[in-house]
Amino acid sequence: MYLNNALFYQSLSKNPKDRKEDDLNVIYNNLRKLDIFNCLNDAPLRVVCQTARLERHHTNHVLFRKGQSATCWYILLSGSVYMNKQIYMPIGWYVFI
Repeated sequence: MYLNNALFYQSLSKNPKDRKEDDLNVIYNNLRKLDIFNCLNDAPLRVVCQTARLERHHTNHVLFRKGQSATCWYILLSGSVYMNKQIYMPIGWYVFI
């Protein structure tokens, strides 16, 4: 599922403390479409929606280093990530050669 929705980005861009119920519903409806959240009941997913935030990073920015403990996790909306000698792109992005 490719999450390229202006309202979703707008809602995620808001400070979590400033989000209204409509923002939380937009975030919830988009995250619910992702396979990773299939096993999550509504209440825990709503908590994720309350704390999720949009981050933008420059090219070659390092999110984690090998062996480092992760304190959060990411959903890639655009761009690519190089990890374990492979390049990962958001679901729905295709490369034609």
